[in-house]
Amino acid sequence: MKKALIFLLPILWILWGCSPRQTPSRFSSPPVEVKIFEGQKVEVGGNEFLIGIEKKKFRLSSPVVFYAAKGSKYYSLDLGEITGDRVNLDPGEFILEKDGKLHLFYGKYKTREEVQKEIKKRGEGVPVLLWEKEEKGVKVNLGGEWYQAPRMEIYPEAGLLRVGKGRYRGSLEIRESARGLEVVNRLRVEDFLKGCGMRWKDLGAEASRAMAVVLRTNALVEHSPLDPEKFGYQGVKGERADFSRAVEDTRGLVLRYRGEMEKVPFTLSCGGQTEDGGLPYLRSYRCWKRGRAVITSEIPHFSPGLSVMEALGILRVDEEDAEMPNSQLQEWLWSFSRFVSAPRFYPLEGEGKRAFLQALGKTLMDLKAGETPEPLEYLLDASIIREDDLREEGITQEDAASILYSSLVYLNAVPWKRGEIKIVQSRVTVDGKEIRSPLLFRANKEGLIPASVLLVFDGEKITFLRDASGRITALLGDGFSGAGEEVVWRKRYSLDALKARLNYFFPVGEVQDLVVKDRYPSGRVKSLEVEGESDFYLLNEDEILKFLALPSTWFVLDREYDEDGNIEGFFFIGVGRGKGLGMCLMGARRMARKGKNFRQILGAFYNMEIKGVKIGGEGKKRKRN
Repeated sequence: MKKALIFLLPILWILWGCSPRQTPSRFSSPPVEVKIFEGQKVEVGGNEFLIGIEKKKFRLSSPVVFYAAKGSKYYSLDLGEITGDRVNLDPGEFILEKDGKLHLFYGKYKTREEVQKEIKKRGEGVPVLLWEKEEKGVKVNLGGEWYQAPRMEIYPEAGLLRVGKGRYRGSLEIRESARGLEVVNRLRVEDFLKGCGMRWKDLGAEASRAMAVVLRTNALVEHSPLDPEKFGYQGVKGERADFSRAVEDTRGLVLRYRGEMEKVPFTLSCGGQTEDGGLPYLRSYRCWKRGRAVITSEIPHFSPGLSVMEALGILRVDEEDAEMPNSQLQEWLWSFSRFVSAPRFYPLEGEGKRAFLQALGKTLMDLKAGETPEPLEYLLDASIIREDDLREEGITQEDAASILYSSLVYLNAVPWKRGEIKIVQSRVTVDGKEIRSPLLFRANKEGLIPASVLLVFDGEKITFLRDASGRITALLGDGFSGAGEEVVWRKRYSLDALKARLNYFFPVGEVQDLVVKDRYPSGRVKSLEVEGESDFYLLNEDEILKFLALPSTWFVLDREYDEDGNIEGFFFIGVGRGKGLGMCLMGARRMARKGKNFRQILGAFYNMEIKGVKIGGEGKKRKRN
């Protein structure tokens, strides 16, 4: 028997060594911490759970309420003296009295190491204060007796733990925080990722696997506790069967650059093309090739009616404030009458409209002579003529053009049409006609606004005007063009709203202008200059997104003017969500539908390794200008 065993041992050893086994890292599931609650008190429950308070353990099944208690000494960063409004402070900021003055403090750090990490983020020279306040710590009443400790741990013996209405896997830790106490969910990274599933739905199997690898990498790289909002973590409520399968299919897989895990950014929609951000492990990748074009134009008149009349070829305003001679006014009236009477546009029906034209002509000529003709009251009631148009000494070109435009609107005779845009090699056509130097407009509640820039997409519908020769002379954009994977958005700021927002972050005073100073090759804005009351401020990408609350940095900027030519607001039209760095989820979904697997998807966006296997070629990094 012994001889048989001795003979079999080498064979068994060889078989065991040759059997298919995953590396330990493939199945490893390190824990992560997630902050799921912060406040003064919180209720925790479960079927059966243990509470650990220092060396004591309590077994419970009914919910227990934890309260903030007295704490001790902490480090905090002194951000300076309070001089303005205290509203809208960050949750981690405090107002305390120091040297008889109110100061703004940030964070509570128990060790000098934590303080140094925060100072490194903010820059050297931030004052640090060691302070004490009576409101921190954690306390709980168990069986009529109060227990207090800097932190308390809760473990489930059966089922799940409950915090408020949410249910969670793993264990909980309740500890001191900026708001009194915080609840941290400690669990395996795979369970954490499954709890993020509701945020990342409808991606498809392969794109979900790619997303699971990205989230796992970031969860293990980022400093704990993790922000649940950033990852989309909702505990058990956030679990979806399809995303949970993607997590299991990629269990333990992370992205590495030169053997080290790195934080890997991603974006909901890149708007067509991602950026490499100057990072060696990111790639610039074009997700879709739908044509788009930025159309620009000079604003000839800040009163949109004048521009519309010129676009239609009815008249031409040489000098808005110039008084009109009789001969020029008669020429304009004849051109206007011929336009609205032409069958190719809107033919007049019946004697009523003919009488209207005669009355309009007679009124304008009499106004020129300084009289008050009989049809005047009717035209005033119809808002065709305003009280401001009545002058003792004739009318200007601007007055006459505005009255004629109001008449067109009244007669429903402005021939706006809808057509489809085609973009081929930067050549923009609408209904087969190439667009060259059109006048641009946008619509709002008050009517038309002259514009200097429009963003258009291949295949979208747009409203346009033709002149008498059939040439397209004006385009009307609404800012919602190209809806779909590109995620087209628009945002408007009045001058007052922009001033209030920017002055919350830095002392700009009155906002005079905004100017795009630099763009990346893809078109994203790299820097934006704010011209303030007495100084200029240059915003980088992160500041643009934060200070202006814009969805992305790929946008075109337009100014809005009143009829006197003064800036009264700013209009942004953009595409995508975020800075366009790393994997684009909409692009990943599209690639998955075309049969790409998750490794190929990740390889398109990241020049990194997964489980030690290269998923993307080296390639040459594109230089920035």
